[in-house]
Amino acid sequence: MRLTKSKKGIAWWIIGGIILAIIWLASKSIENIPEEGYEEGGPANCEPINPEPYANPPESGCFGSCPANMKRTNYCNCIDILDSEGKKIGEDCDNYCVPKTCSDEGGYTCTGSQVCAGSWKNPPDGNDQCCNEECLTPCAVGTSLSCYPLNETQELDVEGMSQGFATCSNGCPDYKYAVEGPAEPSKWCEKCSDPKGSHCCIYCPPKTIYVAGEGCKSPSCCHSCQAETGLPYNDPADELSYPDEGYSICKVECVNKDLGDGVIWKAYSVNGGNTWCSQINGGTDFEYYTQCCAYCPPETHYSPASKSCEPDSEVSEFTWELDCPYIILYWGDYENAVAYEIIPFYDEDKNKTYDGICEEDVISLETEEREYYYNLESSSCVDHYTGNVKLQLIPQYSDAMSIESYNTDWIDVSVCDLEAKPKDCEDGTLHNSCSENQPDFCDDGELVPDCPVCGCPDGYGCNTTSGSCFEVFQECGNNIIEGTEECDKTNASACPGNCRLDCSCPVKCDDSGTGPNGDWDKDLRCNDDDPDKDGDGIPNNGDNEEWTILGCKPVDDYGVAIDNDKDKICLGLDCNDNDNNIKVTKDDPACTRDMLCSNKEKDTITNEIEIDLGGLCRPYIKLVQPEYGVSKTDVFDLIVSTDHNSACKFSIDVSLIYNNMQSFISSSGGKTHTKTGFRLDDENTHKLYVKCDDYHWSAEESLAEFELAVDSSKPVISTYYAEPNPIIERPVETVLVVGTDDKTICKYDLLQQ
Repeated sequence: MRLTKSKKGIAWWIIGGIILAIIWLASKSIENIPEEGYEEGGPANCEPINPEPYANPPESGCFGSCPANMKRTNYCNCIDILDSEGKKIGEDCDNYCVPKTCSDEGGYTCTGSQVCAGSWKNPPDGNDQCCNEECLTPCAVGTSLSCYPLNETQELDVEGMSQGFATCSNGCPDYKYAVEGPAEPSKWCEKCSDPKGSHCCIYCPPKTIYVAGEGCKSPSCCHSCQAETGLPYNDPADELSYPDEGYSICKVECVNKDLGDGVIWKAYSVNGGNTWCSQINGGTDFEYYTQCCAYCPPETHYSPASKSCEPDSEVSEFTWELDCPYIILYWGDYENAVAYEIIPFYDEDKNKTYDGICEEDVISLETEEREYYYNLESSSCVDHYTGNVKLQLIPQYSDAMSIESYNTDWIDVSVCDLEAKPKDCEDGTLHNSCSENQPDFCDDGELVPDCPVCGCPDGYGCNTTSGSCFEVFQECGNNIIEGTEECDKTNASACPGNCRLDCSCPVKCDDSGTGPNGDWDKDLRCNDDDPDKDGDGIPNNGDNEEWTILGCKPVDDYGVAIDNDKDKICLGLDCNDNDNNIKVTKDDPACTRDMLCSNKEKDTITNEIEIDLGGLCRPYIKLVQPEYGVSKTDVFDLIVSTDHNSACKFSIDVSLIYNNMQSFISSSGGKTHTKTGFRLDDENTHKLYVKCDDYHWSAEESLAEFELAVDSSKPVISTYYAEPNPIIERPVETVLVVGTDDKTICKYDLLQQ
């Protein structure tokens, strides 16, 4: 049946239908509203479980609107809305509601062994581990150790703690007979422990180490001192036996042991075993005995090649042998020598000419030594040892420059099939391992920051690009700032782990210079967020000069720029900080390199004269051998030195351009430059010209000139007298005159030598 009505009648029909629908929905909503029954819980008292959670969690379902203790997740019970012609123009849906959760109420759910130190929250979903603040992990959890409440005043019962333990303490005191493990700041220790403390401290029994997640273990990091030396081990606590084959031991320093009556056991420092020594002596009276040493009885010496004490060799001449990976040198007693210097040379392509000198391996030995084991494999130049190697022995004298040297033949070391062995780091960290000092990682003897692998200490975030850690400001919870929610931990586009104390993100730095959001030192950290805002290396809280001018380095211990000549231009920017008459900066066109070099600022590590911390000055070239430029034989080694790495060449009698000069055989960019077997065919005085290229100054700007001669005859004193002689009046002075038949340097003494 079709009904027709006026427009006015149709309107009243629609309005009436809507009113009926509203009444029906309202009655349905009233029927389904659960009881609230929601209230905050009481104090948690560091417990893991809320004893009185929300009593009657509501059931999820469809509601006209979600009650206060529920939230909408979807829509349900939808009714089509039709127009006057019966076409669908929309829907009228109920809300599908579920009970609110812990995070909805701004709480934190404790998991595992975590406890709540604040108050319980009672979310409507019935969660019985919802805390109003971040949950805390008890000290010792995850360490495989038990937690032991330790008073700082009480004695540590080592025997009773044979497995190690964790405890809360202020600062983790150093107990004499315990090995200290990690010391981490702990909120649990501050709030829940009895007695309370600032840190969770781990202690292990003597001669053990802490292994994360495993507890206290015997050292297994590396070879023991006995394994490294091949000699039986003597415990430092009972160093009384002296076996004929020698022994190994951990010491503070490897020094000879004098047993009296001329009986001396020689000590040898061994490359390996030091980390094991530091671990095996931890928590004992010998915890500083970190050097693995080999001791051999009289008339023997330690051989790292055979890992044993071998009889001393009875040799009078310089000899050598190859026992891969060692070149072993033997020599006799050189009268009056006070030391012996050994210099390695290498010839990579086996053409028996020098390709370079291994400066890092040059060593000086005491006069008692008569043999030396050169380890090719552990050499810093192992990558160059693909062909021949030659070792040079130079006796050293206290009263004269050494003019004699002894050389091996070229030794073919390619037969050793050498491969560079990765180095452990000086702090004891093994190669390819993380240091205890986060985020350092040991890479072939060098500690490098690698926080993605080694992590960061508490309170620090990881810069995955540089590998370094940076101080974080605040760990902010969810929905701290409504709207933008900048520090919301669930918002990946914000700044997680980098929040300020007010839970806002650090802003993008502007160009205000010293303003709060400026970046004075250009390190991409705004001044208000930068612990060293002027970039001078001194933290803000200890810096007496708030805004040190950029480039003013170094500064003093209080962050104040150094200005030696008081011309108001700081060291690091001054053309010459020792001359008040020079008032220009280093980048001023009026500042010449001669001005810079006259500054004579020195690098205290290399002792090289530098251009006011801005680069090297001309090389200082010195004639080392022959002494005073005179040789007693026509064939000799010609040696010059430079104060910093350079490539030097020389010519005789004519100052040639650098490219046309002769090369020193061992000149490879180092500091010592040697021409072995150099010959002068006459006894005339010649000019030696040396030019050096240090890659900063051109070789033509670095010229040194010396006189060079051969004189096989001893000088003859032709005349000598004093004037006046005798002295008959004051002052009691006279002039001594000595004449010789040749150029000489003479000395005198009042006593007959």
